[in-house]
Amino acid sequence: PVFIHLRLQLLEPQEHALLFKALYGVLMLLPQSAAFELLRTRLNSVSSLGVLTLLPKSSAATKKPKKAAIDFAALLERFTALQRQHEEARDARTLLEAKSVLA
Repeated sequence: PVFIHLRLQLLEPQEHALLFKALYGVLMLLPQSAAFELLRTRLNSVSSLGVLTLLPKSSAATKKPKKAAIDFAALLERFTALQRQHEEARDARTLLEAKSVLA
């Protein structure tokens, strides 16, 4: 479950060619154990489907997609507001606990 996103990326070898290269590199470093067999089986199952293309077909495939503009000021403002709400909730909970102890 932790690496499910990597497994899904294995289904798109054209988009994640470097992932395949990295995993094959890890495969070469692993001692022949259960982990080695599991990784080898997964990599072989993907490559046996005939979808393994490690080299991009055109230069367009090597271009990185543009990152969306991130509004850091808005993110910081949202983070600060959530942090303030968390502190208020914690303070209210502490006050309630203190009242219950005194009662």
